[in-house]
Amino acid sequence: MINSNLLAYCEYSSNPLGVNSKTPRFSWRIENCPRMQTAYRVRVALSQQELEQDSLLWDSGMLSGSENKCRYAGPELSSARLYFFDVQVWCGRDSFKSGAQHFLTALYNQEDWQGRFIGYKDYKKRENYMLVKKFRIRKNIEHAYAYICGPGYSELYINNSKIGDNVLEPGWTDYNRRVLYSVYDVTENIQKGANLISVMLGEGWLGHEHTFFMKIFGTNPSWLGTPCLLMNLLLFYSDGTTETIYTDEGLKWYAAKGPVIMNNIYDGETYDARMEIKLPEGEEFRAQKPFEPAIAVQGPKGALYRDLLPPIKRFEKLRARTVYRPTADSMTIDFGKNIAGWVKLRVRGEAGSKIVVKYSETINSDFSVNQENLRNARAMDEYILKGEGIEEYEPRFTYHGFRYVQIFVQSSCSLLNATAYRVNSSVSRTGWFSCDNQMLNDIYDTIVSTERNNLHSIPTDCPQRDERLAWLNDMTVRFEEAMYNYDMLLFYEKWLRDIKDAQDGGQNGEIGDTAPYFYGGRPACHISSVYVLLPYFIYLFYNDDTALKEHYEGMKKYTGFMLSQLDERGLMASGYVGEWAPPLSESAFSTTWDALPANIDNQLVTTCYLYYCLTVMQKSAQHLNLDDQGQFYAQKAAELKDNINSAFFDRNGYYVPFSQGSNVFPMFLGIIPLGADYLIANMLIEDIVQENECHVTTGSQLTKYLFEVLNLIKRNDIGVQILSKKDYPSIGYMLANGATSLWERWENTTGDTMNSHNHPMQGAFCPWFFKALAGIIPYTLPEKGYITIAPDFTAALNKVEASVQLAAGKVSSAWERQGGTVKFTLSLPFNTKAHVIIPLLGLEPSQLSMNGSKYTGKSTNGTAEYMLEAGEYIFNLG
Repeated sequence: MINSNLLAYCEYSSNPLGVNSKTPRFSWRIENCPRMQTAYRVRVALSQQELEQDSLLWDSGMLSGSENKCRYAGPELSSARLYFFDVQVWCGRDSFKSGAQHFLTALYNQEDWQGRFIGYKDYKKRENYMLVKKFRIRKNIEHAYAYICGPGYSELYINNSKIGDNVLEPGWTDYNRRVLYSVYDVTENIQKGANLISVMLGEGWLGHEHTFFMKIFGTNPSWLGTPCLLMNLLLFYSDGTTETIYTDEGLKWYAAKGPVIMNNIYDGETYDARMEIKLPEGEEFRAQKPFEPAIAVQGPKGALYRDLLPPIKRFEKLRARTVYRPTADSMTIDFGKNIAGWVKLRVRGEAGSKIVVKYSETINSDFSVNQENLRNARAMDEYILKGEGIEEYEPRFTYHGFRYVQIFVQSSCSLLNATAYRVNSSVSRTGWFSCDNQMLNDIYDTIVSTERNNLHSIPTDCPQRDERLAWLNDMTVRFEEAMYNYDMLLFYEKWLRDIKDAQDGGQNGEIGDTAPYFYGGRPACHISSVYVLLPYFIYLFYNDDTALKEHYEGMKKYTGFMLSQLDERGLMASGYVGEWAPPLSESAFSTTWDALPANIDNQLVTTCYLYYCLTVMQKSAQHLNLDDQGQFYAQKAAELKDNINSAFFDRNGYYVPFSQGSNVFPMFLGIIPLGADYLIANMLIEDIVQENECHVTTGSQLTKYLFEVLNLIKRNDIGVQILSKKDYPSIGYMLANGATSLWERWENTTGDTMNSHNHPMQGAFCPWFFKALAGIIPYTLPEKGYITIAPDFTAALNKVEASVQLAAGKVSSAWERQGGTVKFTLSLPFNTKAHVIIPLLGLEPSQLSMNGSKYTGKSTNGTAEYMLEAGEYIFNLG
């Protein structure tokens, strides 16, 4: 057996706490081992000792095959129980084994929880309060786990030490349907003798009552409630006994008002350090003023649920890039990047002195912050000093989207330092791209940064104004971009449940514009096909059909609803919105509040999306062995194709009204009438290159498909030209005007309109960098066992490098033009097979070699093809 870098996971997590599945997924990969797996074995035991002694709860046995994941299939797992497992892998005669791993199960059933939600009888809106309890330990502890449900936001402390580094916890859901809880290992935090639990509670989304909702929507969210706490602290003693400390009225839990005297996600936070309660050590704690006995309260209506989505954490630290002095009592700091997060202050001064921090994406000509585009969001934090030497403060129950802050400092205090922190869901980075065109690199980096700024337990549209919602139309095109750059599996599985919860609140399978739903149309007036597309693409990208199986019925219901919305011509009804936010010159009403296109018919786009959904439903049904349903969807897709072409395909050979967007989507879907593809391609190229001088006229929905089509017709050189432009409208124009994140609109605007400066939707074309230029396409059907590698050695570039971390390891693709030759380097990780397609650039097949051996196969459409397994490969062409 080889001592290896075999990494084993449960539910795609390392030693996860609170696994909600009763049949959890095990997965593995071997780092730095480009070999193919021939067999595997997974063992599960009740203790590490029993695992080592082969006294097992479940043993998969040695199973032949290359599958690098499996599900637990042993005796039923128990709630709140620790299990141990390991994985053994064979590559031919060689064997590799992981070390012992573990996972802790969730509280599977609502009745497994003890106690009730508790709260503070004197709680007032927007204020913060804390709950405390003293308890005593008299025996040695083997393990201790805290199961804590504290919506809206909560922070757990034991013996005055914060547990974990998560922030803004738990994640946002529709609290009427699902309420998330967290699980922490607190074994090392508990001591013999007296201990003290304290929990800080903030409003979060549960208590998020705001004037924006009343102004725009006429009501507040139906789930609106007050912060509360349900907690079970499970103590496992060394002698085999157990004990649970839990929340309930009458169990000596106490509540008091906290120092956060105002907290709101949009408006910010006010912290009065004079109101801090210095909690003594556990033995010394006495339940006296300001503490009052906690009371039982009505918690949210939704079911308690443990989700393993990556928690929100603090990440990158930014220091001041430039400091301005707009007024005598303030300074404006430029942190150099537009991010989501907050500013940490280091101050000194008299008690009662105040420091105010106002956040913005842009500044005025006098260097004061410009908050006009934040609309009704106050976006301001305030800190009131306690006057005890050097003090530090950072928010805990809000976050902001900003590049600039204006800090107002009273004369009775001094600002010693201000540091910005990026705060977002802790998804791992999985994709990287670079080339010899710096503009393309800058655009790629900007897209990746903008995406990260908008991952906060849901994929938000923007992080700064009075919105921060997960719009399904944005995500319909954007989801793939995030999958290439971040590990989105668990994040997306959580968000798909948010969509399902929203659908279950409807009547006919419809879903809303946003999820969690409380704003926008219901049924969604915008394109919301992401609920059909995403589960299938998760299956393709991650080779895991869990989400597809879980949501197939919901996908089916939504597709059925869309079919019910066809008009007399067999098109989606005219009230639904297709393309969104093209350049203002292409907008219907030419105002910055206008996001509808003038030259792309809504019904063409929405009906094409329904066709797309039908083809995905056909493939999904086939994968799930639902052949009759697959045939039904294939028939409906064929009918819809005829309807689209009948309504929009002009006898002159293009889709009307003629525009880039009107033609790229049908081309991408492959529904163009026979023989018309060449004409449309030429007209499209002429429109882009000649009529618009290499600028797009599309918006957030169809720009992605324009780049997809450029790759289909192998004119990626035009894509490079588009992205190299620095004048309006282009991403380069944004960067030339100082952008460090993508704008909502192509225009550089401020004011109270649609002009977020941190909006990822316009970067949905990002997969083109990987799929077209580097050729990494993990979309071959997983049951065939191959990914696709098909780079385009476009003459517009001389060098491309990219890599994507897949489940089995990192796939790397790089090529460089060296005089009259091209050198292409490919790295396939452990247990990965690839169908490799090499463009010959008009050369003879014999002029291509791999690892020194000439290509001897046939040329197909000017390409050479290889079927390769894990390994390192160098190709030379020319």
